Amino acid sequence: MVAGLFTYPDPPGGWSTLVFLVAYTLFIGLFGESPGMRLLGIRCLGVADSRPIGLFRGLLRTLLIIVLIPALLTTADGRRYHDKIAGSIVLRNAPTA
Repeated sequence: MVAGLFTYPDPPGGWSTLVFLVAYTLFIGLFGESPGMRLLGIRCLGVADSRPIGLFRGLLRTLLIIVLIPALLTTADGRRYHDKIAGSIVLRNAPTA
């Protein structure tokens, strides 16, 4: 939807997908959150160590989001398949006092 704002009246094309792929991989892989996730108060961390998932797993997770089907399906534990495959989990940030 955001890409559509920049490409209107034409639909988003390959460049917007490439920009999303690179930006989202970097934000999720290195910082554990995208700017939008930060605004919503959520983070994406590794299940095993509760740290940012790194560039490789960030790339894997982003590619699965682009494919869309894993992002729409939920596992038995409530996680989405792109998180299950990448070994990540999305959590709410702890409230600050």
